[in-house]
Amino acid sequence: MQFPRKKTTAIAMLLILASSISLVVLPTANAQATKNTFAIIGALPNPVGVGQETLILTGITHATAWPQPGWYNVTVTVTKPDGSTETLGPVTTDTTGMTGIDYTPDKVGTYYLQTNFPQQVIQYTAAGTPAGTIMKASTSDKLALVVTEEPRKYYPGVPLPTEFWTRPINAQFREWTPIAGNWLGIRGYDNRLPPDNDDAPETAHILWTKQYAEGGLVGGVDLDAVNIDAISYEHGDAYEGKFINPVIMNGILFYNQYSPQYAMSYNYTLFNSTGYEAEQRVVAVDLHTGKELWNKVLGNNERLSHGQIFYWKTMNMYGAFSYLWTTVGTTWKAYDPFTGRWEYTITNVPSGYRTSGPNGEILIYSINPATRLLTMWNSTECVYKTYYNFYRSRTGYAGQPGDWGQAGGTSNDSAVADYYAGRWRPFGLTFDGAVGIQWNMTMPDLPMVNNIQTVVGNDIILGSNTNWAGGAAQPNPVFWAVSIKPADVRPGQQARLLFNRTWTLPMADVHVDIPGSEPASLEDGVFVVSAKELRTHYGFSLATGEQLWGPTEPEPYLSVFTNLYMNPWGAAVIKYGKLFTAGMQGVVNAYDVKTGKHLWRYNITDPYTEQLFSENWPAPINFIVDGKIYLFHQEHSANTPVPRGAPAVCLNATTGEEIWRVNGLRLGTRWGGQPLIGDSIIAGFSSYDNQVVAIGRGPSATSVTAPDTAVPFGTSVTIKGTVIDISPGTQEYALKARFPNGVPAVSDDSMSDWMLYVYNQFPRPMNATGVTVSIDVLDANNNYRNIGTTTTDADGFFSFNWKPDIDGKYTVYASFAGSKSYWPSHAVTAFTVEPAPEATPGPTPTPVSMAEAYFVPSVIGIIVAIAVVGVVIILMLRKRP
Repeated sequence: MQFPRKKTTAIAMLLILASSISLVVLPTANAQATKNTFAIIGALPNPVGVGQETLILTGITHATAWPQPGWYNVTVTVTKPDGSTETLGPVTTDTTGMTGIDYTPDKVGTYYLQTNFPQQVIQYTAAGTPAGTIMKASTSDKLALVVTEEPRKYYPGVPLPTEFWTRPINAQFREWTPIAGNWLGIRGYDNRLPPDNDDAPETAHILWTKQYAEGGLVGGVDLDAVNIDAISYEHGDAYEGKFINPVIMNGILFYNQYSPQYAMSYNYTLFNSTGYEAEQRVVAVDLHTGKELWNKVLGNNERLSHGQIFYWKTMNMYGAFSYLWTTVGTTWKAYDPFTGRWEYTITNVPSGYRTSGPNGEILIYSINPATRLLTMWNSTECVYKTYYNFYRSRTGYAGQPGDWGQAGGTSNDSAVADYYAGRWRPFGLTFDGAVGIQWNMTMPDLPMVNNIQTVVGNDIILGSNTNWAGGAAQPNPVFWAVSIKPADVRPGQQARLLFNRTWTLPMADVHVDIPGSEPASLEDGVFVVSAKELRTHYGFSLATGEQLWGPTEPEPYLSVFTNLYMNPWGAAVIKYGKLFTAGMQGVVNAYDVKTGKHLWRYNITDPYTEQLFSENWPAPINFIVDGKIYLFHQEHSANTPVPRGAPAVCLNATTGEEIWRVNGLRLGTRWGGQPLIGDSIIAGFSSYDNQVVAIGRGPSATSVTAPDTAVPFGTSVTIKGTVIDISPGTQEYALKARFPNGVPAVSDDSMSDWMLYVYNQFPRPMNATGVTVSIDVLDANNNYRNIGTTTTDADGFFSFNWKPDIDGKYTVYASFAGSKSYWPSHAVTAFTVEPAPEATPGPTPTPVSMAEAYFVPSVIGIIVAIAVVGVVIILMLRKRP
């Protein structure tokens, strides 16, 4: 909701905390006393970079008392480096007497700032100054604001996590918002575009599983019970849905433990029943770890309907609040998600189209067909206005510390009531929902005026006289829209009509309607209409109602069962400038939402014809996040034995290429809770074994060993270790018994079949591959270097042979860099290489005498010379004739 007061700035809030200001309202004085004032001026930061924002502090040193909100018509004169001037304001201060003005200088140099406070009368006694005193005009000193070419440094922020993380997220980590999504379920299964899940799973890696109810194959029962062979336990389809209305808030998954009590709900008197005899429990599970946090009955066996996170922002309070809501008829009860404690109740809540407002308020739009009155109900308005009306009307209230009023006093001042109603204090109370109507407007005279199809961005209500496939076809379809932008909301007047168009059917007797889920896009200015029997789609302008394109080429014939079917079939979703369709036909199509041009098609194939009536698996679009489309098979009422190999699929939203697919993970259910996503983790109910399954990136653990004893230089060493999946689910006894050495981490390409093996006991895949491990060393010379990489096998084991090139101590680092399935991990060990041995010296020579050293060699030399001369003489004699 909006409050009629100026935004409180950061500096003003600090001044509020630093000041002690009386808020007691005293009678207005008659005397016209005067008082000097002292204007102030400040700027933060100063110096500041050109083009960067600075916050100018302005006002005077004297406070006001509520309900006077502050001082009026305060201005700041800005003298720029070139001598030109600019006036900021006028503004109204806070009760501190001061406020802030955002200012962005556009030139380098020195600016001069000066506050101008105009003379005015203090309205209520404050800080010792009687009401009615004339506060004299004043100007501040001139403040030099230095603007530099170099930008001012701001808080650097915290990068996104590179390790396994959990909630709560430190409030300083604002940069983590894109991965920290919640799934509240306020719009039911219309929520196909959950925000802030920008690290959505890119493999089918399972974090944990948790048994929801008895499930899976029954097995042998009795010799005569022959019809139970190959039968599984009931999983909720059809009509008895399990895991209904799950919610993710603050990293916690909440769900209803049991199915609803349906028994003859239309005739409780006949069965002497209230409808709430059977115990109902709500379970809270840590989404990241799978740990059960609490499991309890809420109220009188109430069931979880949806969650809420909203931002309460008034002069007295800033902050978010979260609630779990149960709904019983028109009575809503709010519970604390952290403990399950009841907080407050709202009765007489109207029915209608439920959505959330800009601050997380729960809004309900409804139209009375008889009076054509369009109403917006606001959950926070209900609490605020109840308090507001109380403070406006009470008399004789004995004031308490910190509260407005005096003994025997009265007040009808709306400002006082507004001030005290700004405290969020609904706890332990019951509120009348009729008070929560924020505005009414009269609708134009339209056909089936009460048929709200969707609310688009809290800007447009889109309606028609058409029905979903279970209703009657409309031979003369009319589509209309009204604006609910704040500027167009005129309580008590007629709503602003955007368009009211009759559309000619493309063929007689064709059933057309606006399909479910997300059939309209404010960003693209388009809404979609589908024709059941023709299996085609048409695009219309959200601004004028004019047809823009269509028909598309007919889709497979089975689409007639779901293209106009009620949720949760997710038949048509607009995102990234595209219209995506899916459903009973088991085919995903993408179209350009502005032209209708077909872009790509993906078949969710069933190679074994387990479905019997189709070559593809029926699957709706469950949600689109992070550039990916997620689809999970579901059926209205699955055959028994259940078809095998049901898929979960993740597609690239741009190209339609398959990112991952796992055959045998049936997380879709028609009558129970659909898969949901929060904190970039998917949670869903597996009807093959009645387990809750969480899919997301998990933690890993790396180990490494090297020789424990020193090795001689010149010999090779073997470095070995493991990389293990240590996700929460691997810590369960059943998996520890099967994998006593830990569950091996495997490659992303192997993940789908590997998860079926690990968590569903499928045969071990023989083609599974491991992950890459980098080996680095810090040698004795303090040089850090990479010596190679290796890959683990299907047991998670790796080894690496290497011959050290110097002696001394080596520290070894084995690092797994992480993958799409696992967060990174590393391990450290060490080994030593002994120095090379010195060369072995030869035997010591025996000393020789002078004769041996000189005479003997001389005699030998003479003999050799005589022999040579003799040989020469003989050769010469042979040459004579």
